Amino acid sequence: MKLSVYDGDQMTPEEAFEHFTSVLQQQSVGELAVTVSECESLDLKVESDPAPFPEHAIIDFTGLGRKDVESKGKKLKSIADARGWLLQA
Repeated sequence: MKLSVYDGDQMTPEEAFEHFTSVLQQQSVGELAVTVSECESLDLKVESDPAPFPEHAIIDFTGLGRKDVESKGKKLKSIADARGWLLQA
């Protein structure tokens, strides 16, 4: 399983929100963030994936069982929540 994300070094939260809602025509309530080092601290690989668009990246959960995916996902959410919203719609 791979989680699609935006590379914050290439795009601001405002630009990511605009791309997601206008270009990709998806709904969003705002922008939260985690860093590469925060992902790596959970043994999750982060890599650039520019095929869909240049600023696209993925957090790779491949090879993990369901419980590990859920556990690591909850930890990432907790980290992002603690940082707070970068942008709210």
